[in-house]
Amino acid sequence: MSNYCKCCYQELGENDLNCPRCGLTDLKIIGNDPEQEKALEPFIRSHRMGFLRKYELGVTCYYWKDQDGTIALDSKRTLTFGNAAELLEGTRWLDQEFARMPDDQEITVDLTVTENGGAGRDLQVRVTPPTEPQLQKLGLQLDKQLQLRLLVKNDKTTSTSTSVSLL
Repeated sequence: MSNYCKCCYQELGENDLNCPRCGLTDLKIIGNDPEQEKALEPFIRSHRMGFLRKYELGVTCYYWKDQDGTIALDSKRTLTFGNAAELLEGTRWLDQEFARMPDDQEITVDLTVTENGGAGRDLQVRVTPPTEPQLQKLGLQLDKQLQLRLLVKNDKTTSTSTSVSLL
């Protein structure tokens, strides 16, 4: 039978006293007592929030230019949503608006996760943006199972991406 961390859902080995990813003590309850489990929730939530503060979340934006009559990549930049603790069980929207894609094709978007200011890693999600000819906003959600979803919305429609694990 598998045992998982109550904070970050990492699978724990039989002899693990602490989670190798987030450091939470492997909390065991004897019997099936919902009150004991409920009593642990504030401790677990506090530990999870501290653990998630070290992850900055963003989206990679690509900027293009005309180069001798062809479109060429000019630069790319990461726009930040904030740290994962700020997003937990909510949605954070970027202030910037984006031009819509010219068709209703599903696109791949690179989300960026940076741990403690170190090198970032990209997580790809797929989303079909709204098709109305309006500017669009980007939002990011992080649910309690630590799954990320990108949201793309305009005044009429909101599209949600595939989900991907933060960790």
